[in-house]
Amino acid sequence: MGSALASQQKLAKVEVDINQPNPHHPMSMKTNQIKNPTAAKSKVTNSHTVLTQSPSAASEDNTTNPQSVPSPDEGRIYLLKDSKRNKQPVPTKVTARPSASGSVAPADPPAASELRPFPSKQLDTVPTSSGSPGVKADIIYLGMDVHADRQVVVVQVDATTPKPAQSMDLKALHAFAKKQLAQAHRVVACYEAGPCGFSLCRTLLALGIECLVVRPKCWDEFGAKVKTDARDARQLCEALERHTKGNLNALSVVRLPTEAEELERGITRQRDALVATRTRTAAQGRSAVLFTAHSQRMKGQWWKPRAWARWEKALSAVLVELLRPLHRVLVILDEQIAQLTERIEAVAQKRSTRSLLPKGVGELTSEVIAREICDWNRFKNRRQVASFTGLCPTEYSSGGTRRQGSITKHGNPMLRKYLCEAVWRLMQYQSGWKRLVRLREKMAAGSGPKRKQIVAALARMLAIDLWRLNTGRTTLEALGFIAAAPVAA
Repeated sequence: MGSALASQQKLAKVEVDINQPNPHHPMSMKTNQIKNPTAAKSKVTNSHTVLTQSPSAASEDNTTNPQSVPSPDEGRIYLLKDSKRNKQPVPTKVTARPSASGSVAPADPPAASELRPFPSKQLDTVPTSSGSPGVKADIIYLGMDVHADRQVVVVQVDATTPKPAQSMDLKALHAFAKKQLAQAHRVVACYEAGPCGFSLCRTLLALGIECLVVRPKCWDEFGAKVKTDARDARQLCEALERHTKGNLNALSVVRLPTEAEELERGITRQRDALVATRTRTAAQGRSAVLFTAHSQRMKGQWWKPRAWARWEKALSAVLVELLRPLHRVLVILDEQIAQLTERIEAVAQKRSTRSLLPKGVGELTSEVIAREICDWNRFKNRRQVASFTGLCPTEYSSGGTRRQGSITKHGNPMLRKYLCEAVWRLMQYQSGWKRLVRLREKMAAGSGPKRKQIVAALARMLAIDLWRLNTGRTTLEALGFIAAAPVAA
């Protein structure tokens, strides 16, 4: 009995300790927290907008029944919280603010200044392959290595790393270019000048793509001795980005001629190619005679009617049969060259700049130079004119040493050829040309190679003088030229 009474007294003491906890005991704080979980959850200091209120918000006072615990959904409301991705309000679950009596009361109504409106400006979007909208890029760069059958393209979006190269034909390239236009506000492309001409550039420009034709360049800067189309396209793409951002030295852009200018220039270049073919074919005939009959040598234009009749009698029948096909080709080439020459000279006589030609520069030479230049106003200073001709001397200078060598030949070779031919004629017809007067003594005292160097220097000066004449910067009299005689109508 005594042990049973002691056990009951201990249980009664434990009940008293539980009902009257010690505030200094650490376990008492945990007991209070477990008894009143709603009070702990009510410590929320959030001023966002109230969206909804739970039906059990006005629950009974917890002090009347200390052993009762509210349900998990009791006293919850929803507030608007900003999303970091789209900046639009989304609901989130928080606890309501308790009242003084211990019941849960709804939060304050939302203020007009606290409500965040949706953004009025929407971003430009395009549909992606998965169907979800995507944001347009600012600029897309296209570096293209162009060939007759296939094109290798490298794409770079904004300032990202260029993508792997893609190979496609011309039809697929047009469809690919249209797709890039739909994915960016601006598309810029470039490829090197070559046998494919400017037709691809004009097609891309018609689509709305900014296309540049650039001067060919050796992209193996570090001597790796590895050249592929994919590497060239990637280098072009990276250089195009630098050029677009302001580094004009990254690429050397070729002027895009009009279709009319390109056709006119094609005629003069075709004539020059036929002249070169005639020279090569005539040399083949002379070589055949020299190889077969060492004692006989043909000189001059041996295919002309009078000369050919003489050689038919002097040479053997077997050798004549060997030369006959070459003779027929040369006769046809002569006819075609004569027709093209007459056509070019007729156009030259109609030009309004005929009065600006010095004596010694004929219609053919002036027309070829004019068609190769296309527009004299494209040059801003004399250095650009000299650089375009390729008649500037090379230079190897470092520290206190300066050494200049032969001409660079980095320019228009056909223009360089006709300028040098014009200088040799001007020496005969323009003795008062100021450029020639300064170098006449050196020309007379120089040997063969030295005279050629002086002619190259005078050809560069002639190009600068023609630029000044055709842009109205000077006159023939100021340069010491004698004007060409007017052509009779």
